[in-house]
Amino acid sequence: MLKKLFEMNCFDYKTFILDNTKKLSLTSDEAVVLIKILEEYKVNKNFSIDSILSSISMTKSNLENILAILMEKEYYEVFISYDAGLGEETISIDGFFKKVKDILENKADVDNTDLYQVTKLMTTKLNRILTSQEIEIITSLVLEDRYTLANFESACKKLEDKKKLITIKTIAQVLAKKEEPEIKPNNAFVKDFFNSIK
Repeated sequence: MLKKLFEMNCFDYKTFILDNTKKLSLTSDEAVVLIKILEEYKVNKNFSIDSILSSISMTKSNLENILAILMEKEYYEVFISYDAGLGEETISIDGFFKKVKDILENKADVDNTDLYQVTKLMTTKLNRILTSQEIEIITSLVLEDRYTLANFESACKKLEDKKKLITIKTIAQVLAKKEEPEIKPNNAFVKDFFNSIK
């Protein structure tokens, strides 16, 4: 049904993807590429990396990497279809619509591979087997708060850059912290104003 609505231009898939990136476990780049895949699908069911690349500012290797991730996450499939003996790569986007349906019916759950990959990452970073309490915290962060492997990798990098100890607690703190932009006064009047309110 959702696919039919999409094909009839009655489903705003772009807004849906951008509003649900966390529930869909997508990074911003993955969301953009998924939107481009769906745009391409409407025009041509045959899959072409070059066609997507021409409409997106991204390196070919980065695009190929994101396409592989999206395929792993089962957002789309590529198969060979034959017409008059000639084979062409054709795309199926049924996986995307299954995930949309699950979200709309509140049945969405994060891909278990994400949980496995995050657990594996944290075991490597801590250089030991995780405790049951640590596994519970990770499970909650991944399944309930919808943090992805990329979020955990980014949090680990931030801690490493600041030369801080990596623990599940510090990772959770980094994930929960929203970075606020630093206001830099650029003239004497603004500097005086900031100094007077300190």
